[in-house]
Amino acid sequence: MRKVSVFGCLVIVLVLGHGGALAQAQPAFDVMVSLKGGPNFNGITEESKATYKGFPADLPYPGFFGVGGGLGLYVEPRLMKLVGLELGLTWESASASGKINGQEVTLNTSDLIIPLHLRVATPGLVQVLFGIGVDFVVPLSAEADYDARRLGDIKAAEREITTYLGVSLGLEIDAVYVKIPIDFRARFALGYDETFDGRVTALNPYTLGTSWEYQGLLLVGVTYPVPIW
Repeated sequence: MRKVSVFGCLVIVLVLGHGGALAQAQPAFDVMVSLKGGPNFNGITEESKATYKGFPADLPYPGFFGVGGGLGLYVEPRLMKLVGLELGLTWESASASGKINGQEVTLNTSDLIIPLHLRVATPGLVQVLFGIGVDFVVPLSAEADYDARRLGDIKAAEREITTYLGVSLGLEIDAVYVKIPIDFRARFALGYDETFDGRVTALNPYTLGTSWEYQGLLLVGVTYPVPIW
């Protein structure tokens, strides 16, 4: 019995020692490389005051809302698997519709999004992540889709690179060699002009602004952690 007890203690010591060695072998610094994509929603609220340079506007500006999609590559150096700085490059296609004088008008855009977010994660096999930072929106194209016979000439305004506030909340599920991320992201145009003047750049032709006031994106994909040290 004494020999069995001694043998059992040796086994326990070896197992605990091996577990401790594995724990110590865990890298303190990883680079998380992710490919993620999914649907998005996009919108611009209706103007709060329908004025154009101080005069009543004959043409209204409706609210716009719709859906699209995006696909992106993200790189996130992460310390102790808990704190990271994420840099990404996402292509997004966005679409939203509203009605002007009872006729539907759809705004369509495509953009490159460059997020720079500070991210914090909880420990565990299923990690909860929160991120906040800025999203740089680089316009690629914009157009207005409508019935010209009923509404006349409507154009989509040209856009410049815009900076948005970006936030994210998601899960990262450990799947042995990779992780499965599920992220909900949102961006907001701080200081967006809510008047008619801020949404329409010209009346002849009637030119609609196409910078989204808010956007949301649901991302699912795969993450490969690259241990550094």
